[in-house]
Amino acid sequence: MMVRCGPWKVWAPARVVVAGRTLPRRQSGVTCAVLSLLSGCWGGSLGDTCSGESDCPYGTRCFQPKSSETKICTVSCSSSPCDDGTCVTTADGQVCAKTCASAVDCSGAILCQATPDNVQVCWVADPNLTPIRTGVWISSTTVTSGSSNDGALHLGDSYSIKIYATNTGKDVVNGLWATATSSGPDADFFGCTIGYGSNMDPTQFGGTEDCGQNCYCTVAALNGDVTSLSPGQASKWPILTLSGETGGVAPVVPSDMPLGPVTFTVVFTDARNQTWTDSFQVEVRQ
Repeated sequence: MMVRCGPWKVWAPARVVVAGRTLPRRQSGVTCAVLSLLSGCWGGSLGDTCSGESDCPYGTRCFQPKSSETKICTVSCSSSPCDDGTCVTTADGQVCAKTCASAVDCSGAILCQATPDNVQVCWVADPNLTPIRTGVWISSTTVTSGSSNDGALHLGDSYSIKIYATNTGKDVVNGLWATATSSGPDADFFGCTIGYGSNMDPTQFGGTEDCGQNCYCTVAALNGDVTSLSPGQASKWPILTLSGETGGVAPVVPSDMPLGPVTFTVVFTDARNQTWTDSFQVEVRQ
């Protein structure tokens, strides 16, 4: 069928019914690109939120999943592969969806979710998909113990465990600080410092504050020296360092500490008193 788009007449894409509703089949990538340049009447990207067809790239449509008030640019992949994104099975059938690393990659109220094959895609809440957690989480840790760099703690050796954070949400997290505990009877064997950004430039390292052996740093104790993370940003410096000097003596791993994995639990808190709890394990060796 011929349709008019601005001053141009173009062929409308073939359509296919999915879950009782109509989705377009994807036309060839070359055809779509040429027609989009000629007409100037299609916009947006696969996986974007939309209010009408003109918000979406050619060959897709502005589709409203049956379980959501949010409309999304997509196309059926039940009979042909996706030119862009990945084909996923949803409550609305097989659709092409944008891939994502975190919620930051998804438009508006659309979520970053995992398929049963652990592929992460941008889509509305769906029983076939598992939302990726958002907020502040541990991005990485580094462990040194004595002269060893094998990532383990060694009995009787001094040590340093550096904990970095990342913001996987869509909002800026301000005034970020953290506490830490370890599993078992040796929960207080470490000293602790917290890293913070510069007051003049929060993206630059400002320094550290000593949190003592109980590793509990309150905002008041930090005198406002805390870290802010933008959406998708990972800290460039450790939010927590489980080491430092306590009473002028560098802490060591207790010589009678049981061998094997020890779990560290970290609670992140921001200026709005939102909290996120994460954990990691470190092996204790001779």
